[in-house]
Amino acid sequence: MTDRSPNSFRDVFRGAASRGYLNTASVGLPPDAAVAAGRQAFADWQGNPDWLAWESVGERCRETFARLVGLHAADIALVGAAHVAAGIVASAMPDADVGANIVLLRDEHQSALWPFLTLEARGYEVRIASRSDLAGAVDSRTALVALSLVQSPDGALVDTTALDGHDALVYVDGTQAVGVVDIPTDRIDVLAVSAYKWLHCPRGIAFMAVQERRRHTLDPVLSSWKSAPEPWGDPYGPPRILTDDARRFDLSLPWLLAPPALASLELLADIGVGRVGAHCRGLADRCAELLGLPPTGTGILAVPGADPARVAATGLRCSIRGGNVRFAFALYNDLEDVEAAVAAVR
Repeated sequence: MTDRSPNSFRDVFRGAASRGYLNTASVGLPPDAAVAAGRQAFADWQGNPDWLAWESVGERCRETFARLVGLHAADIALVGAAHVAAGIVASAMPDADVGANIVLLRDEHQSALWPFLTLEARGYEVRIASRSDLAGAVDSRTALVALSLVQSPDGALVDTTALDGHDALVYVDGTQAVGVVDIPTDRIDVLAVSAYKWLHCPRGIAFMAVQERRRHTLDPVLSSWKSAPEPWGDPYGPPRILTDDARRFDLSLPWLLAPPALASLELLADIGVGRVGAHCRGLADRCAELLGLPPTGTGILAVPGADPARVAATGLRCSIRGGNVRFAFALYNDLEDVEAAVAAVR
C-alpha cells in the first residue's frame, strides 16, 4: 500500500479533467498510468503485436481484480460487460420447476434487469420488488435473486442480509459498488462488474466472479477457446471440455484494453481499496451532511429538487437520474468538489 495522503490522490490523474467531474457513476476517468499503457499498447499493435503478451496482461488483470474483492483468480472470469454476465446466468438457468420464481428489483438499470425478464417465457414467475420488500419477495420457491448492490439512480446500498437463509442463486451487479463499498462475497454466487466506472478501466473490460459452489450448475453458454483446460494448445474441434475454474465462463479478451486496465487496477491495489472506498464515501457523506440529506454510505448522492440547468451552468459534470441531480465522488475528487456541488444546488 502506498503511503499517500488524500490530497495526493489527484496527482495520479494529472492529465484528467477531474476538477468538478462528479460523474464517475457514468464514466470513470483514467489515471495517467492507464493512458500511458494504452498508448504503448496501440504502438505495439502497430509495430510488433504480441497477442500472447496481451493475454498475459489479461491474466494479471484477473489476479488483481480478485485481490480487490477478496477472492482468488480461479473465481474470476473475464467478460466484456456486466450485462453479458447477466445474460450468461439467465441463459444458463434450468427450465422452471412448477411454482419457481425469480426476484428482481423495480428500479434497476435495464441492462441489469432485462436479461432476467426473459426467464418468464421459460416458466418462472417474475417478481418485481421494491428494495424495502426484498426480503418478503423471496421464498422457498425462489430460484434466483438478481440485483445491483449499489443502485445506480440514487446510490442506495441494498441490504443483502435479507437473502440469508435462502437457497436461491444470488446474482449481484457490483459495477457501482466495487472500489467504493465492502462486497459481501460470502452472500453472492455470481458478481458482475463493468470496470469502466469506479475501477477506472476502459469500457469493454469486465469481470464475473463465480463461486465454486455454482460453477458446475451453470452451463457456460458462451464458452470459447479460453474456457478449455489448456487454452494455449490445439484450439480446433470437439469435444467440449471445460476448465474447472471460472475461466470456463471467459470471453475473448479485448487485447488493447488490457494494459490500461491493469494500470488502473494496480493503482487501486497499491493505494488500498479500503482507503479508496473510504475517500469516496467520505466525500459523498460530507456533501449529504452539508445539504441536510441522509448519507447513502456509497460514492453516489442524488439531490432531489435541484435545478439541472443551474448545475450545468456552473460547469460541474454530473448526471440527471429520476429527475434528481446525481453526484458521484471518486478518487480524484476532494472537498473543493464537495463545496462546488453544494453551492450548485443551493
